[in-house]
Amino acid sequence: MTTSYDFALVPCTSTKNPAAVTPLSLYTGPSLRLMVPHARQRCARIVVMSAKYGLLEEGDRVGYYDTFISDLDGSQKQELMVRIRQQLKGLQGQRGLSYLWKPYDQVLQVANTWNIPVDAPYLGLPSLVLYKVLSDETKKHSSSSARRGSLLSGVSRHRLAP
Repeated sequence: MTTSYDFALVPCTSTKNPAAVTPLSLYTGPSLRLMVPHARQRCARIVVMSAKYGLLEEGDRVGYYDTFISDLDGSQKQELMVRIRQQLKGLQGQRGLSYLWKPYDQVLQVANTWNIPVDAPYLGLPSLVLYKVLSDETKKHSSSSARRGSLLSGVSRHRLAP
């Protein structure tokens, strides 16, 4: 795969490390552990979609929490989407790759309203199929990029708006 993206949108996981302080050390689920190496090969940075915090950059500081998006009531979901809308403003002019699934796919609809192109080739895939696809693509990409060099050279790195 020769396409590079400015950012990857990955979901949080229900499995968490209570001692963690950054998003990628907090979320320990197997799906994220598979998505991150795949995303790193294709994207300049990783943005995690959190049910509590909204969008998180890799270096953001977070605390442990036990909230699932399915636990949020209507007003809490609305509040979360307002926060995400504000955070998405910082991504205007950039191109993303989404690993999100329902119900987080609402974020893609919001990105579309801000004219932020986000490819979502994995949306709707059953988890076992997704794991196989990501694993195969990661292996294939690793062997070919080792011969070609980094795909991300020259890709700008921006922070999300607070």
